[in-house]
Amino acid sequence: MSKIWIVVADEAKARIFAAEKPVDPIVEIQTMTSSEANLLEQDLVTDKPGRGVSGSGQNKHAFEVNSTHKEQYAVQFAKEISDYLDENLRTKAFGKLHLIASPHFLGLLRKELSKNVENVVSLELDKDLTMMEPEEIREHLPKYL
Repeated sequence: MSKIWIVVADEAKARIFAAEKPVDPIVEIQTMTSSEANLLEQDLVTDKPGRGVSGSGQNKHAFEVNSTHKEQYAVQFAKEISDYLDENLRTKAFGKLHLIASPHFLGLLRKELSKNVENVVSLELDKDLTMMEPEEIREHLPKYL
Protein backbone atom coordinates (compact mmCIF):
# COMPACT_ATOMS: atom_id res chain seq x y z
CA MET A 1 0.00 0.00 0.00
CA SER A 2 1.30 3.47 -0.90
CA LYS A 3 2.04 6.14 1.65
CA ILE A 4 -0.57 8.89 1.95
CA TRP A 5 0.54 12.52 1.97
CA ILE A 6 -1.50 15.44 3.25
CA VAL A 7 -0.54 18.99 2.24
CA VAL A 8 -1.87 21.74 4.51
CA ALA A 9 -1.04 25.15 3.04
CA ASP A 10 -1.69 28.84 2.69
CA GLU A 11 0.19 31.64 0.90
CA ALA A 12 2.96 31.65 3.54
CA LYS A 13 3.42 28.08 4.71
CA ALA A 14 2.98 24.49 3.56
CA ARG A 15 3.08 21.60 5.99
CA ILE A 16 3.34 18.10 4.58
CA PHE A 17 2.13 15.18 6.63
CA ALA A 18 2.27 11.45 5.96
CA ALA A 19 0.39 8.37 7.05
CA GLU A 20 1.53 4.82 6.34
CA LYS A 21 -1.97 3.33 6.50
CA PRO A 22 -5.40 4.89 5.90
CA VAL A 23 -6.34 4.75 9.60
CA ASP A 24 -2.99 5.96 11.00
CA PRO A 25 -2.36 9.30 12.68
CA ILE A 26 -0.59 11.85 10.50
CA VAL A 27 3.06 12.80 11.06
CA GLU A 28 4.63 16.04 9.82
CA ILE A 29 7.52 15.27 7.47
CA GLN A 30 8.23 18.61 5.78
CA THR A 31 7.59 22.34 6.18
CA MET A 32 7.98 24.86 3.36
CA THR A 33 7.73 28.62 3.81
CA SER A 34 7.49 31.69 1.61
CA SER A 35 9.42 34.52 3.23
CA GLU A 36 7.74 37.11 0.99
CA ALA A 37 4.20 36.16 2.03
CA ASN A 38 4.34 38.02 5.33
CA LEU A 39 5.72 41.24 3.87
CA LEU A 40 3.45 44.17 3.11
CA GLU A 41 2.87 44.98 -0.55
CA GLN A 42 4.77 48.27 -0.15
CA ASP A 43 7.80 46.33 1.15
CA LEU A 44 7.85 44.18 -1.99
CA VAL A 45 7.99 47.16 -4.35
CA THR A 46 10.92 49.55 -4.50
CA ASP A 47 9.44 52.16 -6.85
CA LYS A 48 6.09 53.83 -7.37
CA PRO A 49 4.12 52.69 -10.40
CA GLY A 50 5.08 54.39 -13.68
CA ARG A 51 3.29 57.57 -14.70
CA GLY A 52 1.41 58.11 -17.92
CA VAL A 53 -0.57 60.82 -19.66
CA SER A 54 -4.23 60.13 -20.35
CA GLY A 55 -5.33 60.61 -23.94
CA SER A 56 -7.71 63.48 -23.17
CA GLY A 57 -5.32 65.96 -21.61
CA GLN A 58 -2.27 66.56 -19.55
CA ASN A 59 -3.46 64.75 -16.41
CA LYS A 60 -1.00 62.15 -15.24
CA HIS A 61 -1.99 58.95 -13.47
CA ALA A 62 -0.22 55.96 -12.00
CA PHE A 63 -0.35 52.82 -14.10
CA GLU A 64 -2.45 50.07 -12.56
CA VAL A 65 -0.76 46.77 -11.85
CA ASN A 66 -3.00 43.82 -12.79
CA SER A 67 -1.83 41.59 -9.99
CA THR A 68 -0.09 42.47 -6.79
CA HIS A 69 3.41 41.36 -5.96
CA LYS A 70 1.99 39.32 -3.05
CA GLU A 71 -0.19 37.45 -5.55
CA GLN A 72 2.82 36.79 -7.78
CA TYR A 73 4.77 35.42 -4.81
CA ALA A 74 1.78 33.24 -3.86
CA VAL A 75 1.72 31.79 -7.39
CA GLN A 76 5.48 31.21 -7.18
CA PHE A 77 5.07 29.44 -3.82
CA ALA A 78 2.27 27.26 -5.24
CA LYS A 79 4.66 26.30 -8.06
CA GLU A 80 7.40 25.40 -5.54
CA ILE A 81 4.98 23.13 -3.67
CA SER A 82 3.80 21.58 -6.92
CA ASP A 83 7.38 20.90 -8.06
CA TYR A 84 8.18 19.31 -4.69
CA LEU A 85 5.12 17.05 -4.96
CA ASP A 86 5.92 16.12 -8.55
CA GLU A 87 9.50 15.19 -7.68
CA ASN A 88 8.40 13.04 -4.73
CA LEU A 89 5.64 11.35 -6.70
CA ARG A 90 8.23 10.35 -9.32
CA THR A 91 10.32 8.69 -6.60
CA LYS A 92 7.18 6.98 -5.26
CA ALA A 93 7.42 8.70 -1.86
CA PHE A 94 3.62 8.75 -1.85
CA GLY A 95 0.78 7.31 -3.88
CA LYS A 96 -2.23 9.22 -2.59
CA LEU A 97 -2.56 12.93 -1.82
CA HIS A 98 -4.96 15.09 0.17
CA LEU A 99 -4.85 18.88 -0.29
CA ILE A 100 -6.05 21.27 2.40
CA ALA A 101 -5.53 24.96 1.73
CA SER A 102 -7.09 28.34 2.23
CA PRO A 103 -9.70 28.78 -0.53
CA HIS A 104 -7.74 31.25 -2.67
CA PHE A 105 -4.46 29.37 -2.34
CA LEU A 106 -6.12 26.04 -3.13
CA GLY A 107 -7.13 27.55 -6.47
CA LEU A 108 -3.56 28.70 -7.15
CA LEU A 109 -2.19 25.30 -6.17
CA ARG A 110 -4.62 23.44 -8.44
CA LYS A 111 -3.43 25.50 -11.42
CA GLU A 112 0.20 24.54 -10.78
CA LEU A 113 -0.21 20.78 -10.22
CA SER A 114 1.08 18.45 -12.90
CA LYS A 115 -1.31 15.91 -14.41
CA ASN A 116 0.52 13.11 -12.59
CA VAL A 117 0.01 14.77 -9.21
CA GLU A 118 -3.61 15.66 -10.07
CA ASN A 119 -4.24 11.97 -10.71
CA VAL A 120 -3.34 10.98 -7.13
CA VAL A 121 -5.32 13.75 -5.38
CA SER A 122 -8.19 12.04 -3.61
CA LEU A 123 -9.42 14.86 -1.36
CA GLU A 124 -9.45 18.66 -1.40
CA LEU A 125 -10.59 20.86 1.50
CA ASP A 126 -10.77 24.63 1.14
CA LYS A 127 -9.86 25.47 4.74
CA ASP A 128 -6.86 27.15 6.33
CA LEU A 129 -5.62 24.66 8.92
CA THR A 130 -1.93 25.58 8.80
CA MET A 131 -1.81 26.67 12.45
CA MET A 132 -3.47 23.53 13.84
CA GLU A 133 -1.81 20.60 15.56
CA PRO A 134 -1.62 17.32 13.59
CA GLU A 135 -4.33 15.73 15.75
CA GLU A 136 -6.71 18.63 14.99
CA ILE A 137 -5.95 18.43 11.27
CA ARG A 138 -6.60 14.67 11.34
CA GLU A 139 -10.10 15.37 12.71
CA HIS A 140 -10.91 17.29 9.51
CA LEU A 141 -9.97 14.28 7.38
CA PRO A 142 -12.01 11.13 6.73
CA LYS A 143 -11.52 8.32 9.25
CA TYR A 144 -10.18 6.14 6.43
CA LEU A 145 -7.64 8.15 4.43
